Amino acid sequence: MILREFSSEDAQVFFEMNNASDVIKYTGDKAFKSVQEAEAFIAAYSHYEQYGYGRWAICLKPNSGFIGFCGLKYHPEPGITEVGYRLIKKYWGKGIATEATLACINHGFPALITDLTS
Repeated sequence: MILREFSSEDAQVFFEMNNASDVIKYTGDKAFKSVQEAEAFIAAYSHYEQYGYGRWAICLKPNSGFIGFCGLKYHPEPGITEVGYRLIKKYWGKGIATEATLACINHGFPALITDLTS
């Protein structure tokens, strides 16, 4: 598995994933209206620059495409960081979300805790 920043090449699958009602059922997010809306979301995604971390695209192999995302999300109000994920439904139940989530927690939270106590 590879976790990487979003790419414009992810837009089509991101659009399809976010339009699956089972996938976004509990997220509070609305489905994208078009692939162009997914492209605009990716282009405007600034959490990496703004906060030093964010959601990362999940790919199973170096040359495979986007199958979902996982990562840390900072909420300025109330000043908390959460971990979250979303996968294309056909990848559910395979341990991918668990593996990606643990990688994000192990990578991100020690750095965040250090930053907060400095």
